[in-house]
Amino acid sequence: MRALGGLAVAPAASLTFALTFALASGAALPSGAVAQDGEWEVENARFRFAVFQQEGRGVQSQWRTQEDGVSRRGSEHAWIFQPIGSFRLRQDRNAVHNVAIPVDIVTAASTDGLDAVTSESRENEAASLDVVSSIRTSEHTTVHIHWGGHLEEYFGSGTLGTAIETSFAEDNATLRVGVETIQDVFDPIQPDGRDIGLVQRQTWSVHGALSQLLSPTTVVSGGYTFTGQIGVLETTYNSVPTFDGDRVGDYLGRTRGRHTFTANVRQAIEETRTFLSLDYRFYVDSFDALAHTARLTVTQYLGDLWLRAHYRLHDQQGPSFWTDRIVGDIPPWQRRTGDSDLESFTAHEVGGSVRWFFDRRGALTASSSFAQLSYLYYGRSNSLESHVGAFDLGFGF
Repeated sequence: MRALGGLAVAPAASLTFALTFALASGAALPSGAVAQDGEWEVENARFRFAVFQQEGRGVQSQWRTQEDGVSRRGSEHAWIFQPIGSFRLRQDRNAVHNVAIPVDIVTAASTDGLDAVTSESRENEAASLDVVSSIRTSEHTTVHIHWGGHLEEYFGSGTLGTAIETSFAEDNATLRVGVETIQDVFDPIQPDGRDIGLVQRQTWSVHGALSQLLSPTTVVSGGYTFTGQIGVLETTYNSVPTFDGDRVGDYLGRTRGRHTFTANVRQAIEETRTFLSLDYRFYVDSFDALAHTARLTVTQYLGDLWLRAHYRLHDQQGPSFWTDRIVGDIPPWQRRTGDSDLESFTAHEVGGSVRWFFDRRGALTASSSFAQLSYLYYGRSNSLESHVGAFDLGFGF
């Protein structure tokens, strides 16, 4: 849950929702639906157990004086264990519900009590519920309803959103527009241990996306999202060191506007059963921070096996008020942060997966049962790196 206002991937909550959406996405209604009106059935169930191991040093963590007398950035060492269950429930021919339940067990500094001043590491547990309900209202239109929540000590979050998706041009193009709101309530433990009571943060977003089938094997898409935030934006137990050896808490202001532009090209090579996906993302916000992200994914089918590899490059420019040391007095209203997730850096991510379909029912689609092993390495130029291993088990019914 660290770096709540960050640009980059945060180890706990951000990864939770990233994986949640990865599992809960794809809520489109398959044309081969067999459920009758009034019937409920489980179409598929998936279970994942992931382990995240992180190393690095950040300005926002408590600095430690080494044996040579030099004070260095504090440790960002963390282990995160995350079991996830997801299910697709079909209500009838026109309604399907995708449910994901991730749980985080984090051995890292958190908002748990006075952890920020007593130790670098404490255990913290978190759980989420994420539901995407898709209801087909006509031959070409589907309404999606997204709701859920996240709970940990002491942080609570609720999500509610909706989107409308419609196809046109003989179903060769799809337009999707939607809105979403997130309400966060948390206990902002200060770097000096003070507890000022519960505070809030509200997030609203609007998004639109358009996809077009260029040929039987090529699809392009693009999208735009605007996100507005108001409230306590900073991770309140983070702090910035001063030259006199003291520390000052982060402050990011009370409003933020974020713009995200995305583009994607997907290509299938039928002769070799190879699938390519190229993604690009541009991000800019009212903090004058910006980022470019590109990702290439290759998927290869070999009999009952599915092999996937990806590479992701992320380069970001942090806000102008990022600093690793404060000089002199600073007014409480002046923005400041030493959060390593908001720092300027370049990140490389590489990963691979192998999936074995032990039940080919559904022609190797979501209806097929499988076992999967995955590994991912993520490294940043500001010294943070993570290793992620995961085991997935999916059942089609």
